[in-house]
Amino acid sequence: MAADFVAGLNGGLAGTIAVYPLDTVKTRLQAQSGSIPRYKGAIHCLVSIAKQESFRGLFKGMASPALCASTLNSVLFGTFGICIRYLDSERLSHHFLAGCVAGLVQSPLSCAVELTKVRVQMQGVGEMTGQVKNRHYSGSINALFKIMKYDGVLGCLRGMRITVARDIPGFGVYFLCYEGLRRVLTDPETKHTGLVPLMCAGGLGGMMSFVVIYPLDVVKTRYQIDGVSNSCRYSSYGDVIREIYRQRGLRGFSAGISITLIRSFPCNAAIFGAVALTQRTFDIFTH
Repeated sequence: MAADFVAGLNGGLAGTIAVYPLDTVKTRLQAQSGSIPRYKGAIHCLVSIAKQESFRGLFKGMASPALCASTLNSVLFGTFGICIRYLDSERLSHHFLAGCVAGLVQSPLSCAVELTKVRVQMQGVGEMTGQVKNRHYSGSINALFKIMKYDGVLGCLRGMRITVARDIPGFGVYFLCYEGLRRVLTDPETKHTGLVPLMCAGGLGGMMSFVVIYPLDVVKTRYQIDGVSNSCRYSSYGDVIREIYRQRGLRGFSAGISITLIRSFPCNAAIFGAVALTQRTFDIFTH
């Protein structure tokens, strides 16, 4: 049981560091206005941030996710491990169920971490890092304390309901696809799954989960960054949905999905690779 929590800790750190610049690009594409878009696409966004805000601009807000992603994934994999031990691990449907429970348990922490991350990522758009005029936050940790100061503890849970709606099915699909692909890639004679096939299963599982929940992720991002650079525009999730549809139609709900899927594979491959190595190390020392 302890191995699951420690493995998740290492996996979260590895996944965050591996692809954080692409996460910044995803946030910018999701949040930009449909009527007057600043970026033409993922590559243009990546180059523009590096050019206008320096290379450091791609890593805005990484402190909190890097620290908290470890805790978040520790809770996720630890909870999944506990659930799957009480269920039938041979049944794929039970991997889906255990993933749903794990997604629910980690969602409050996920909501707070992502709130601070996207708010820091969205400040100083187009301005050189270090020369931002209207700088609300010096970093993700500072953002967390300021949100708590002005909006209270509940302010850190802005977007909680849609985070729960995203994470329950999202992580159900995540663990279901991972386990299904892992079984396909397992050597039928030795019953052993190599590290590379295991990482491929994790990467593809992450991609499939984002395909399922991506529209909810777009709405969540818009709702959480509301009020960063101007007055608040949304009083409900319905306001966000209507504005996205009015500006860009159904396409607006897939804004940034290409860079998200590109980012998702190496991120989740790194997570499951680190998890597997940690669990195998525990097995060596405990058997």
